[in-house]
Amino acid sequence: MATCCCVCLEVPSAAVRLKCGHELCGGCLEVLERESTRLRQAQACPVCRRPLPRVLAAQERGEACVRRARGLSGAARRQALLGAVAAFRSVADATGDALELGRVLAELGSPAAEKVLADYPETLGLAYLRWGDPRRAARIAPETPLGLVVRSRALLLLGDARGAAAAARRALPSAEARFRLGMALNALGDIEGAKRAWASEAADSDASDYQSSSDSDARPEDEAPLLEDERFDADASAALHAAMLGGKRNRGLLRAAMRRARRPAVRAQAALQLGLAYLERPRSLGRSARALRRAALWPPARALALTKLGEIRLLQNDRVSAREALREALDLEPDRVSALLRLAEALRGEREANALRRRALALVASTRQLVLAVASGDVFFSHPTTLGSWLPTLATNACTPSPDDDDDDDDDDFKRNSRPPTSLARATAAAQIQASATPDALRALFPLAAAN
Repeated sequence: MATCCCVCLEVPSAAVRLKCGHELCGGCLEVLERESTRLRQAQACPVCRRPLPRVLAAQERGEACVRRARGLSGAARRQALLGAVAAFRSVADATGDALELGRVLAELGSPAAEKVLADYPETLGLAYLRWGDPRRAARIAPETPLGLVVRSRALLLLGDARGAAAAARRALPSAEARFRLGMALNALGDIEGAKRAWASEAADSDASDYQSSSDSDARPEDEAPLLEDERFDADASAALHAAMLGGKRNRGLLRAAMRRARRPAVRAQAALQLGLAYLERPRSLGRSARALRRAALWPPARALALTKLGEIRLLQNDRVSAREALREALDLEPDRVSALLRLAEALRGEREANALRRRALALVASTRQLVLAVASGDVFFSHPTTLGSWLPTLATNACTPSPDDDDDDDDDDFKRNSRPPTSLARATAAAQIQASATPDALRALFPLAAAN
């Protein structure tokens, strides 16, 4: 049965199918667009009220200009945003929806943004924050979840941490509200309360971001509106700093930092630290691999992330994937000793493995660095002396096998080189070596570190 035009209810002539799936006559579509403009009515499908093709095209042009502006600065960025203003203004005229137009005007610092965003108090509050006026942002923020989040951030900027915490609590249970609550409690000195707020957010991310079976195609989440970029980066940097306090990585806060960051460098650092935090848990290798793969997408942590990813593949007995990750790390940093040693292990039994080990030892001797390659991480000791005389001992005895090692096991060498230190004596010796700067102290302490 033939479909009918949504306007004249006849069989469509010169039929045009809208993106929503409904069909109109070509002539009816022209009349609809013309009359909607004349009467200042929304240019939308008569059935489902989705925008008509001209409006969608303008929306796409505006979004393309905004995406282009993200990678620009100065006059070029301003020019791209002005293009977005022109496109979004036509959308606002056709649909009455001026939210995107107001956001771009606010980013440009235009006074017109205040009038355009009058019907969008939450976004206007963000604009006031962008313009450095948190007092007005707190005053106009409505009692909605997003409005309360805006108020919480504004009050924290004004030094009212208690008010910020109260506003964030009223906005619960959204993830953004939990993050703002954690920031407010942290400012109040309630570290445990802040950790609980961030931990509740971490539980949600465990159920979503990190339950995927794929760990190699991880990509950042959809970008936030342009107006919020700076806020998200500032929040992510603060969260990343707080997560590393106390010498123990806070996984919940690291996940929050990774999700909020918009600058690739901040996102990569958060992903790297999250991957290292998961690497400390034997049953979380998959999650660690996913985070490290994200960290490897951008500098400055690419080589280290790929090296750690190679370690995980070795622990999972996936030598092929380990070789790929480690070779990629060495392409980025050819002199990374830890990557050379791990690639040699991945190539165990092949001629190239011995060459890689010799190259690693030569680099250690030339850079005067001592490396204990253990699964818990790389420990570098720098000293003003030549260590070449006892580097062979290091290469063979840095990690000694446990009594339950099976000499007939094909993975015996891997176990010996990947097992973390098992005694307090070795850890103590490592700390003493790190603090030492004299050859005599090194020679006295190294046998203890190697024998325990």
